[in-house]
Amino acid sequence: MDATFGVLACRVAALQLRTDYVTDDQAFLDAVSDAMVKAELATSDAEAVCAGGDRKTARRALKSVGKQMSRFAKRTGAKVGRLGVPDATVRNALITDARTIRSLAKTLRKEVTCPVGS
Repeated sequence: MDATFGVLACRVAALQLRTDYVTDDQAFLDAVSDAMVKAELATSDAEAVCAGGDRKTARRALKSVGKQMSRFAKRTGAKVGRLGVPDATVRNALITDARTIRSLAKTLRKEVTCPVGS
């Protein structure tokens, strides 16, 4: 898979939509929404600063994306996640998606060249 800012942003947005779709439990959504919002902002920030040529700040923002996905996975696997998404198969799929995004962010962090497209 090609690690680009567009792919990363698309994956984060898709995970957000899927999470909203699988549950109406407000306690669970509150627990994970902060991580999702921060991951989306960090992705767009990383792309913007990379376009400006600041590789170090872009890499730092991509590290934040990985940390937020780890938080999402941890909270989804915790008690609030088990109560919010009782179906283990769906819950595990969300956790797997978050770990895939974390891995993608890590790969992009290693390979990023700024400005984008150079």
